[in-house]
Amino acid sequence: MLKPFFPSISFLLFVLLVVASCKSSEPEPVKSSQKEISSLSLDGVTAVTVLFDVASNTYIITVPAGTDVKALQLKFTLPQGATSKPLSGAVHDFTNPVTYTVTAEDRSTKTFTVKVVLQDAPKSSEKQITSFALEGFNPIIKGSIDQSKRTITAIVPSDASLTAIIPTILVSPKAVVSPASGVAQDYTNPVKYTVTAEDGSTQVYEIKIEKAPKSKDKQILAFSFKGLTPEVKASINQSNRLIAATLPAYANLTALVPTIEVSAKATVSPASGVAQNFLNTVNYTVTAEDGSTQVYEVKVSRAPAVTLADVVDDPALVEYLHGTWGIYVDGEEQKFDNYSYKFDRSSKVMRYENYYNDFYYSSYPERSSIDYTIKIENNIIFRTALLNGTYEKYARIEKVSNDEMKLFWIWETENSYREIYIGVLTKTSNVEKAASDVIKDNQLLNVLKGVWKQDKYSIYDNITFDFSSGKNYYQYGYEFQGAKTIDKMEYKVDESGVFNYRRWNSSFDPSWKKYHVEIISESEIKLYKIVDGKRRSTPDYHLRR
Repeated sequence: MLKPFFPSISFLLFVLLVVASCKSSEPEPVKSSQKEISSLSLDGVTAVTVLFDVASNTYIITVPAGTDVKALQLKFTLPQGATSKPLSGAVHDFTNPVTYTVTAEDRSTKTFTVKVVLQDAPKSSEKQITSFALEGFNPIIKGSIDQSKRTITAIVPSDASLTAIIPTILVSPKAVVSPASGVAQDYTNPVKYTVTAEDGSTQVYEIKIEKAPKSKDKQILAFSFKGLTPEVKASINQSNRLIAATLPAYANLTALVPTIEVSAKATVSPASGVAQNFLNTVNYTVTAEDGSTQVYEVKVSRAPAVTLADVVDDPALVEYLHGTWGIYVDGEEQKFDNYSYKFDRSSKVMRYENYYNDFYYSSYPERSSIDYTIKIENNIIFRTALLNGTYEKYARIEKVSNDEMKLFWIWETENSYREIYIGVLTKTSNVEKAASDVIKDNQLLNVLKGVWKQDKYSIYDNITFDFSSGKNYYQYGYEFQGAKTIDKMEYKVDESGVFNYRRWNSSFDPSWKKYHVEIISESEIKLYKIVDGKRRSTPDYHLRR
């Protein structure tokens, strides 16, 4: 009979030891310690060289000049089982070196540095002088460059000094020139300039500066007497070298000052601006720069006798009176009168004109005129009587300024003498001036620019004041019964700030009208008429820009 087998504890321990002994006899696999990087490449970039610095564990990758290194993808190969941080193929900014840590299969590590550098661009061989200028002359002188012969020539004025000329020289990019640009040189003889390219190669230019031949021009181009009013310009016959001028009869020929314009670099003797006696012919010699000469004969004559000077006892009044004087006076009811007096230095006739206008119903005045033969003694105008041709006292004048005078009509009988003050006559003019010459108030000068408008005034529509000219006149436009009219008006602002205007150079309306200007804003002004020195309480014009 079999009995169950119950092994003892000692037996069981023996069996376990035997089994364990069998297992420990099998060898474990060995893990790799390889952690080198190989086959480095930059995606999309062909490296020029890849070098490895053993001492610093640094890979130096040289890429072509101009490569953008801020976003490069570095790829490389790792040993079996190794990993890297950062990973192969990751994008990095290689402006500065990037560190890579490689972990081997056995968990050992090694650090590598990858440095990307740009290949040096090839150095330029360009070595030309591209521009040569002498900026110390007016106008600037530019040299003529012959690149094939490597020569530069420039012509300076005949009177220029060659010993210390400063050139301005431009050369090829990255090239330098010696002697340097901006350094004074003596160009009495040709000067050699060496241009050195970036790569060290050189090229020599020869600079030659010559003087222009001296001018032989020797003409009198203009001959005038600016001191006379109006200025007298002489006629010049170049073929015969004759100059002739006719001056007003009142001119003094014994001490006339001519203004003479001659050819460039020429001189004239006697000189321009020097007083001469022209009662007889005067010879003027023009000397060219080259020393050659040419003589002009100048003849000055006077126009027929100026009768105004013959009949005025004060010579200063002749020039003062010459021109047209006018005054505006209120007429009956809604009418007005304009009186004007015209004096001409070449005549002893005074023309008197009267314009009579119905203000509300007509823009075209009635006009009448009459000529009087006059003489003036002690500021009293004598005129010929209409019936018997003898002289009678007509009016007394009193000078106020260069363009204003008071007029007093004279009523004289055998037993009485009295004067009637008419007012201030003003002298008309057509001389253009800048607005700043007639407006000294800077605020008003700045405001009165451009076009101002008032829709209606009295019987007129669409009224405009156009100051766009910037001169001493404006264009006054208006419509009446559908017809548009534009008048040219002269204006000025006197010392008291009063705005004065009148029709431009017109004896029809020669007197100054006065307005007070109120500036509301840069785009709004009001004009108040001044009557007998007093400003009206309500504006005549309310203007907007």
